[in-house]
Amino acid sequence: MGNYETNNGKTLKTGLIYHSGTLAKLTDEDVAELKALHIKTVINFLDEGEREKYGEDKLPISDWQTRIQLVIMIPTKAMKEKTQAAN
Repeated sequence: MGNYETNNGKTLKTGLIYHSGTLAKLTDEDVAELKALHIKTVINFLDEGEREKYGEDKLPISDWQTRIQLVIMIPTKAMKEKTQAAN
C-alpha cells in the first residue's frame, strides 16, 4: 500500500505497509518473497473461528518479527441494546 494522502497532506510511502489475504495458503515461494521484504510486524485480524476455518499462517515466526492478533468486532443490535441498557 502506498501513495495515500494522510490527513495532514503528506503521502504514505510505498513499501511500508502490505495488505494480504489469508497467509494459510502460502507456497514456499511466497514465504521466500515475504521473508525478503523483512516485514517486522504481522497483524492478523482473523478471530479464532476464522483461523480454524481458513488455517493458521504459514509465514514462519522470526525472532525479529512481532505478531499481533487483533480481532475487530462489529457490534450487533443485541450488543448495542445491552450497552444502552447498562447506561
